This record gives sequence, structure tokens and C-alpha cells, in this order.
Amino acid sequence: MSSRLITSVLLPVDSAWNTVELKLLVDDQDVIGKVFDRGPWRDPDALLGPDSPLLPADEPREVMLAEADCTWGCCGAVFVRVRRDGRQVVWDQWRNPDDSRLSMAEVRFDLAQYEAELARAHRERSWEWTGRAVARLVRARLRKESTVLARWNSGLEWTQSMFDAPGHVEVSFTSPPRHVVNDHWRATGELMDYIQFLARFPVSEEPAESQADRIVAALHGRDPRKDAVVCGGSPARR
Repeated sequence: MSSRLITSVLLPVDSAWNTVELKLLVDDQDVIGKVFDRGPWRDPDALLGPDSPLLPADEPREVMLAEADCTWGCCGAVFVRVRRDGRQVVWDQWRNPDDSRLSMAEVRFDLAQYEAELARAHRERSWEWTGRAVARLVRARLRKESTVLARWNSGLEWTQSMFDAPGHVEVSFTSPPRHVVNDHWRATGELMDYIQFLARFPVSEEPAESQADRIVAALHGRDPRKDAVVCGGSPARR
């Protein structure tokens, strides 16, 4: 018999961790809450979308569903293997790196219901404030059009709009791009200097798509390093 996947989004005002959480309920039951209390469910943008890690792929893959507030490497997380078995999606091989005693039963979902619920959750964004929508669209555009920042010898780190500061969008990027720094270290064993920048853009009540277009155009048209604030990087470059 198949279980039913149900999703819901918690905003920071309703979250014990003051963050946005995507709760994944199995037959209306919070199965994670019963075994893990050190951090929130993952952010919706980490688990939803056309490239959602929760969607069954050609090969089984492990997905983090919840993470300790201080990061999984410190106090653990809940991982599950997602795989397809005919017309079902299977969750099994649950684990918490910080708790070897974790033991949870295999869960099977009907493939059609499972995929439809994930698609609905991605499409239904009434909970999302304008700034967050703009940040999400900017992030998607910059990942798709990597040349926007690459022309300035930079690469995207993250974008965000805070729930308690919705009036602007923050875009963080490094110069050189993080992958260049990492590739240099793997090839030579030497650290490469880099700078991390933070750029802020105001948010209005205009459609999120229009605002995202304007931000991407601004990043493309003028070197963002000239106006952004330095917020990190290698010690030699701070």
C-alpha cells in the first residue's frame, strides 16, 4: 500500500528555528520530527523545482531532508535515499551522521501523486514575499546565464531576501569564481586569493520578474565589484 506525500511551508514566524522550512509529511505524519530535533527542515528552494533532488532519477540518490541548526557536520541531519521502483517512489536507507541508532522504515509513494505534489508545492507560492521571489528568480537567471558575472571574473555564491528585512535583495559573489579557486587548489595544492562581495538591491511592489530582470541587467552592465561591499575572502585580500 502506498503512502501519500503532503507538503507545507513554514515561515520564520511559525518556525522554531526562525527560518523558512518545507515540511514533508507522510500520510499527515511528521516522521522527521519524531527522530530529529536539532534543526529545521530544508528550505523549499533546496528541495523543489524541475531539478528537485526528491524526484526519482536514473540512479538512487541520497537527499538531506533536515539539518542541524549549526550544520550537519556538527550536530547531524536526516538523509534518505530516493529511488524509483516501477510506479512507486521509495524512501529508504535513512541515516543521521550524528546518530548511528537512527532506524526508520521504508516508505513507498505512488509515483503520480508524489510528483504531482512536488509540482504543486513548487508552483504554489502564495507564502513567498516579493523580495524572496525576486531573489529566487535572480538566482535562477545567474545560474543559467553564468556569463553575466563571469565577464567580471566573478561567480555567484547566493541570493536572499530576509523575512525581517524584505525591502531589499542581497546577491553574494566571489572574484575569482569559487570553482576557479577550488580547481586551482586541486591542481596545485596551493590556496588562491579571492574576495567575497555583497551587493544589495531595493525591492518594490513591481512584478518580481521585472525586478529580477533589472537586477540581472545591472550586474551585466556595470562591474558589480565597484559598488558591492567586501564581506569575506582569503586573508590576504580582505
